[in-house]
Amino acid sequence: MNAKQYYRATPKTTLCKEPAVRGFTLIEVVLALGIFAVAIPAVIGMIGIFSSSTQSMLESGATTSAVSVFESYLNGEMQDVDKSSVSFAKAYGWAYEARTGTETVIYAYKESWDQAEHFISQKAPTTHDGPILAAKVLPVASNLLPADKFVASPSAYTQSYLPLKLEIHALSSASETLTPENFVTSYPMVLSQ
Repeated sequence: MNAKQYYRATPKTTLCKEPAVRGFTLIEVVLALGIFAVAIPAVIGMIGIFSSSTQSMLESGATTSAVSVFESYLNGEMQDVDKSSVSFAKAYGWAYEARTGTETVIYAYKESWDQAEHFISQKAPTTHDGPILAAKVLPVASNLLPADKFVASPSAYTQSYLPLKLEIHALSSASETLTPENFVTSYPMVLSQ
């Protein structure tokens, strides 16, 4: 068999084309990159919002817990770390002194992160774990207690209650001062006589 015959003897072969694999066009790639460039910063921004709201929820939970401790302490229902409790007369004196500009600050803090309740003290703590919550006794508002009823001596005070307001600050150390930057909330309360 010669070459010509051999070629004719084999079945006809055709060049098979592979099915066309369609790629992305330049416009599709640019559009995808644009969407990606807009979406990633938005997602990263949301992560920041969620982490800051989680932090503020934790702080508000700690503040709520400390506020109940402040209220119990000022109502004479619990003792501080020095094993002393506050009488109505003492809390009244603090509120009265606040009108004259004398500040009284009470501290709530935890010595370890797993401690259930806050310690309370009239002195800044030397050891603590987490923020120190400092409550400053504010002057009683004159619309709640007129000046003629708010007398210097607690024994001459004729009302059965004392409206009081605390200004609560979160401090990172005992040496930090109370400033608008570390202000957390104001908390009104009523002390019973």
